[in-house]
Amino acid sequence: MDNLPNKKQCYAAGKNLALMHNIGLNFKTDSSRKRNIFSELERAVNRKKFFINEFKGGEEFIEQFEEAVKFGKKDRSANGLIHNDYRPGNVLFKNDDKINVVIDFDWSCRGPIIKDLALAVVEWSFPDGQAEPEGELFDMFLSGYNSVAKNKYEKGALLYLWIKFAYLSESCIFFADVNEGQYSDKVINNVGQCYMYRKYLFFLKQC
Repeated sequence: MDNLPNKKQCYAAGKNLALMHNIGLNFKTDSSRKRNIFSELERAVNRKKFFINEFKGGEEFIEQFEEAVKFGKKDRSANGLIHNDYRPGNVLFKNDDKINVVIDFDWSCRGPIIKDLALAVVEWSFPDGQAEPEGELFDMFLSGYNSVAKNKYEKGALLYLWIKFAYLSESCIFFADVNEGQYSDKVINNVGQCYMYRKYLFFLKQC
């Protein structure tokens, strides 16, 4: 989905995510899968020197994601099966308000359902390159979610903290890929070049 979704789609997508969370609240598995919500942040832990030496703002970034890890491990929000990548491109619609299928569960794991909501509500309302989210779309997604969710979340401090967590994690994916040479065709030497990190900075100002 190249353009922003409309309000009906945001509401339907939020409602659908809540239904998935309701089902996944009691999810248990004996799988040996090691992925969790800290996996991407931990990719960066072993690259501290790389961040500090190679990026303007790298030292501050390290401090921010270490703080995020502490917050995530201390928080006691409800856990369940989360999609962990619930973006417009991974939700296929029959029409404006009817979802046909959700795809791409590669990043799914058990974790705080609010972390899943935090990433999703921003992805559905905050296009890459824009300075701030579209407030109406943000609110419609959250309203759709809360219309059926067993665990309801308000637009406020706790949700913003998890949004910050989610977008530091997303930023770590980008910078770890830089470290592994996946962006060798670009000069990347400032943490501000990552649009996921810029989304984090927007919500940092909201807390």
